[in-house]
Amino acid sequence: MIEVAFALAILAAVLVGASVVASLAFRSGQTARERTQVSDLAQQQMEALRSFRDNHTWDEFRGGNSGTYAGVDTAGATPCTFDAAKHCFHMELKSTAAGTTEWVPVAGPLGGPAPGVAAWPVAGAVIEIWADDGAAALAARPCDYDFEAHYSIPGIGGSTSAQNHIRTRLTNLRYQAPPAGASVCL
Repeated sequence: MIEVAFALAILAAVLVGASVVASLAFRSGQTARERTQVSDLAQQQMEALRSFRDNHTWDEFRGGNSGTYAGVDTAGATPCTFDAAKHCFHMELKSTAAGTTEWVPVAGPLGGPAPGVAAWPVAGAVIEIWADDGAAALAARPCDYDFEAHYSIPGIGGSTSAQNHIRTRLTNLRYQAPPAGASVCL
C-alpha cells in the first residue's frame, strides 16, 4: 500500500510538472503569434505609406489635398505614445473621392481595430509612424523623407513587453535634377 501511494505521488508530481511546462509552452506560442501579427500590421502600415506616396504628387504627399485628406506633414499633430516630443500618424483606408478608397495619413497612433482586420490582435498594442527628419534635414533633402513605424506590444502571458521599429526612406518618384544643378521636387 505504501509503495502504491509513493508511486501515485511520483506520478502526480510528473503530471503537474508536465502541465506547467505545457502551459508555459502555450503562453510562449501565443505571445509569439500575437507579436508576429502586430509586426505584420506595422509592415502593412509602411506599405500603405509607400502606396500613398506612389499615388500622389509630392505636394499632395506632404500637404494633403485641401481638406479631402491630410499629408504626412499635416497629419502628425498628435504626440506619439513612445516619445511625446514627436508627432505621429497612422495610415487608414478612407474614401477620398466618389468611388475611390485609398490609404491616407490620419493623426494619432493605430491602437484599435485596424482597417481590414476583423479584431485588433493584441489589446494594448500600438503602431505609429513619424517622420524622422527635422527642419534642417528637410531643407538639405527636400525630395525625400525618413520614416519610422514604431510598434509596441504589452507583456502577454507572463512575458515582457516588446518594442520595435521599421525605418524607411521615401523619395519623390518624380524627382528631376535640372541642368543648372539645382534640385527640384515635382
